[in-house]
Amino acid sequence: MNSDEDYLDRLADLREDRYRALGTRSPRCSVGGCLESDPFALTGAEPKIICQEHLADQLRSSWTQDHHYSGQANSPEKGPIPANDHAVENAMQSLWPRDTLRNSEGSPLLRAAAATRGWLDILRLVSERTLPWIPAALESLDALLKDRLSCRSGGEPGRFGREIACEGGVRSVVEVARGLRTT
Repeated sequence: MNSDEDYLDRLADLREDRYRALGTRSPRCSVGGCLESDPFALTGAEPKIICQEHLADQLRSSWTQDHHYSGQANSPEKGPIPANDHAVENAMQSLWPRDTLRNSEGSPLLRAAAATRGWLDILRLVSERTLPWIPAALESLDALLKDRLSCRSGGEPGRFGREIACEGGVRSVVEVARGLRTT
């Protein structure tokens, strides 16, 4: 098993622990309209589950928190991120090797390892929390273009072009978008 597989296994175990603590395998913030469902960003127990951002609102605190991307022992640099994301980042950081996170001797190699782990965690957070809807949206748009405007993509396979073939000729993506507003 490589270290990434080990990390993912330990993350899955940690997630299972959170599900047990929350009392449900499908947690969601109980504040109306909130879609937060990541167990690391939630606190409380079913049915009174609340996300970190809404908890901060209740406590009259900021909905953002400073995050030490490389761990506090490795760098004083920090930046504000939403409280829900901060909770997820902290959960991921808790899985780092202890020596890397604490870096008690100030090793520049462990500092570099922590910076790399921090960056990978940010990429993982962004890819898991903000990107998953995009493929389905693009696929739905493709179907809509074919159905409502008789459009089809063309060009060379694998080429990302700016033009789409529609009934009546080739149109730019902007023209296609304008056509959707008028049909």
